[in-house]
Order: sequence, then structure tokens, then C-alpha cells
Amino acid sequence: METLQDANTDVRMKALVSSQVRELSISFFQDVMKTVVGRNVKKMKKKVQRVLLPLFLHMNDQIESVAKASGNTLLACAKFLGWRKLSYLAETRQTHLIGECLLLHNRSRVEEYLCQSLPYLKDAQATLRVAAIRFIGDLAPGLPRGT
Repeated sequence: METLQDANTDVRMKALVSSQVRELSISFFQDVMKTVVGRNVKKMKKKVQRVLLPLFLHMNDQIESVAKASGNTLLACAKFLGWRKLSYLAETRQTHLIGECLLLHNRSRVEEYLCQSLPYLKDAQATLRVAAIRFIGDLAPGLPRGT
């Protein structure tokens, strides 16, 4: 935020719009998830599982409203999936345990989680880079040799 105060108007506007877009996109996904009915539930569950890691990582977003929207949406996803432990951890904002919970719940997604984590290593926000590094460290024991 200090950097934004010192930056010119164009830079400030781009940064604010970007965080607002992240926040609104995350919240929109939560709203879409609530409207799923019938046969679409199975498809939606697969999509929801694919967004768990990005939501978890964005709980570390420097913009508080984005971090809060990510946590709220992660909680809604956990409830949608019926994952009680993840629901509890998201509700209590125990981010240090959420990554482990994701891994314990579905070990077969380790390689997918790695692929999803890698772009965060280049993120402009140090908090997201650190969260990705920690998560990748948690992944290491489950990765096949040569990965």
C-alpha cells in the first residue's frame, strides 16, 4: 500500500482495478457454485476441486478484501464438497494447515497441485510467492521421482 501511495495515478489505478477484479472473480465463483443443481453437481465438484489451491494461496493476498473473499469462497467450496476438516480450517482461517489438508484429502492431485503452484513463484506479491514455496515444500514427499 505504501508503494501505491508513492506511485503515479496510472499505476495506482491498474493495481486497484486488478485487486478488485481478483476479489469480484473469486466472489462470483462462489455465487455460481450456489446455483448448481441436478446433474451439473458432479461436473461442478470437479471444477471446485481445481480451484481449491488457488483460493488457498490467495488467502495470503496482500489486499485484505481479496484474501477475505478467497477464504470465504474456499469455505463455501469445502461445504459444497462436504469436506468437514477443510470447512473448519477455512472458517477458522488456519492457513498453515489448509495445504496439508488438501494433500491428505487427495494424494492423486499432487502433480496437478505442483503445476498450479508454479506460476505463483513468479507472482508480484511476496506473500503469494512464500505461500506457494511452502506448499510446494509440503508436496515434495508425494512427488514421483524425476519430477
